[in-house]
Amino acid sequence: ALMMVIRLGNSLRGDDGLGPELVSRMKKSATVHSEHFTGDGLLLAEYLVDLWSQNEAVVLVDAVQGNEAAGTFIQIDLNEQPWPSHQHPASSHGFGIVEGVELARNLGQLPKFLHFFGVVGQQFELGASMSDAVEGSLPQLLRAIEEKIAEEIDHA
Repeated sequence: ALMMVIRLGNSLRGDDGLGPELVSRMKKSATVHSEHFTGDGLLLAEYLVDLWSQNEAVVLVDAVQGNEAAGTFIQIDLNEQPWPSHQHPASSHGFGIVEGVELARNLGQLPKFLHFFGVVGQQFELGASMSDAVEGSLPQLLRAIEEKIAEEIDHA
């Protein structure tokens, strides 16, 4: 089973650079075979649904804005539950992701395995650097994703 990792975010906007940074680390460690897609700019719901219709297993990665402290690790099994209303992806395309997931759910087109991994960020201004809290959470996030992927591939 091929695992597809869709990373969202923009490296020029502080903590929104979580996705790009994570994927570059994943490529270096490459313990699991995964394809990576970039969601820079406006990632529309239709595009997402189209992308993952070719895959049974999908991981979405993005920084989120939420009430929790910066650096808080978030994992949502989107097959089990809808998107929590108090959190939303930080990126300008946040709307597109949540819409895409719920649209696919309504159409019965969610991949068999759809997990969202993210970290609550605190600074998203253009030109900001990544906050220490978010940067510090990257190793844990990477491990969690790789474990989840390995587990999924074993069950596939």
